[in-house]
Amino acid sequence: MATLIIAQDIPGGINTLEKSLAWNILVSQQLFGKNTYQELQGGLLEKEIDASVVRAADDTFRLIFRGALRLDPTYVTGGGKLWSYAMPWGEVAIPAAFKSN
Repeated sequence: MATLIIAQDIPGGINTLEKSLAWNILVSQQLFGKNTYQELQGGLLEKEIDASVVRAADDTFRLIFRGALRLDPTYVTGGGKLWSYAMPWGEVAIPAAFKSN
């Protein structure tokens, strides 16, 4: 689990949901981009988090991402907020490069 200390770890320039999502995707890829899992029995290994920048048909740049978080199986009967059942990818610290604007 990458524990966050909001005031110390998340840059002050993150002031929108979109910037927060991009930051989370990019730091997660930096930390856990080599983690894989098998999505389908007998299927290929998939990355738990993957992101890249593409130039779209309308000539805009887009951050494209795919991620998979393990969920605590008690989410089925727990009745809480789904995000509270997310399981950690690993035990790490947030890199310094992601803590500033």
